[in-house]
Amino acid sequence: MFLYLYLNFYFFMNTTPINSSESDLVKRAKTLRTIAHPVRLQIIKSLGVKKSLTVSALKKTLVPEIEQSMLSHHLIKMKDNGILRSKKVGKFNHYSLSDIELLKVI
Repeated sequence: MFLYLYLNFYFFMNTTPINSSESDLVKRAKTLRTIAHPVRLQIIKSLGVKKSLTVSALKKTLVPEIEQSMLSHHLIKMKDNGILRSKKVGKFNHYSLSDIELLKVI
């Protein structure tokens, strides 16, 4: 599994120009730190398939033992770091990936 993630990370980092600015590299490092959790990787995979999901719909696709409050914590952290975006529809937040290119890393 580690080798698979490493190779995808290597591909992700080498598909962009070598003359990336320092701020761009800092942004990438922050993104990688944010997604470096199994639950967050599962969230990204689920949103790659279903484009937009609510917290309760995501809970059904993830590990059943995860509490909804912990899932919400992960979603907020990912949203605050620009990985996800949310849209309020009625009383539900619908989460989606802000950049579909992130699926290449996983």
